[in-house]
Amino acid sequence: TSGPVWVTTAANAAEFPFDIMVGGEVMTVTAITSATSPQTFTCTRSVNGVVKTHATGADVRLLQPAIIGL
Repeated sequence: TSGPVWVTTAANAAEFPFDIMVGGEVMTVTAITSATSPQTFTCTRSVNGVVKTHATGADVRLLQPAIIGL
C-alpha cells in the first residue's frame, strides 16, 4: 500500500514470471498492469500448496529478493 510501484509487463516483459509471497502463500506473477497505483497482478496461486484468503492491503514481497554485497 506504500512505496514504489511494481514493474509492468508492458515495460519489462523479460522480467516475468517471478514469485511473490503474501501471508505465507507463494504465487507466480505472470503479468502486472498499470504504471500507477493501484496495479493489477495476474498470478498463479498456491504454488507452495498454501491456500488462504488475504485481506486488502496485505503485504506483498518478492519470494527471492535481490541481495547486493557492499
